[in-house]
Amino acid sequence: MSLLQISPINDDRLTCFERPLCAVANWLGREYSLTFLGSFNFTRNYVKTYDSVSQVADLTDLLQMYMWATNITVTTHNSFDAHEANHIFLNELNAGRPIMAFIDSYYCPWYPSYKQSHIKHYVLIVGISLKNKKFICIDRYSSEPNKFLFLPFDDYIKGKGEFFLFEPLCSIRHND
Repeated sequence: MSLLQISPINDDRLTCFERPLCAVANWLGREYSLTFLGSFNFTRNYVKTYDSVSQVADLTDLLQMYMWATNITVTTHNSFDAHEANHIFLNELNAGRPIMAFIDSYYCPWYPSYKQSHIKHYVLIVGISLKNKKFICIDRYSSEPNKFLFLPFDDYIKGKGEFFLFEPLCSIRHND
């Protein structure tokens, strides 16, 4: 089992899209507050009204500001073959990099609308258990703060969407 020790960011002003970004920056010892420099407030919750980040100028701008403020490159990948995504996720985790992934909340076991309704949601994948066929995630919808959550491969395959990979551009300092 591969596991990165990343703590969630539980700031209620942040959306489920912003929280994983901030958690990665914090873990890498990067200041992320300048990401929101151009905002009167944190972004509106666009998560309910789009199919991909590239369709929302504010979210594309947010990613650009995040990369500028943190010096962390974020690449967006649209959903494709789940087995290929699993291979990419395993490689990223083995290289010490988390993955931010879209998951339809209908297939997200800890989300309040699990098996009830479809809500767009983002989680941070910080580990993988090949033996149990589950991704290990952090998310604000945990019943306990800083608790790891388990997303079965089968649920991920059914609810998957775009995912985001992180590449720090200079030396890193993990805040473990």
